[in-house]
Amino acid sequence: MNLSPTMLLSNIRKLKLNPGTRLLGLDLGSKTIGVAISDRKLLIATPINIIKRKNLRMDINSLKLVIEKRDVGGIILGYPLNMDGSEGPMCQSIKQFASNIETSFNFPIFFGTKECQQRL
Repeated sequence: MNLSPTMLLSNIRKLKLNPGTRLLGLDLGSKTIGVAISDRKLLIATPINIIKRKNLRMDINSLKLVIEKRDVGGIILGYPLNMDGSEGPMCQSIKQFASNIETSFNFPIFFGTKECQQRL
């Protein structure tokens, strides 16, 4: 499921995250994962890391290390739509990754287009 920027921001605000909780933005690629963190007001996302992918277990462990250092309350996974709004070739991989990491983290995972992440 993909959310529009307005819907994504609206849903995040409805979560009533603990004050100061941040969101982690992930740009999942086949070889790397780009990692960004929001400010505490959920207005701006800043790139903080690039994780070199090895396997799912190591990807999750690398994300846990990033999360332990920050007060993360949710994850936004970049969801690369085509220009016509249809799902891009990586969408299925991203859905599978989300399903795999959902049990490792005790907070919500959202899908967002690049536009969503830039507006965060």
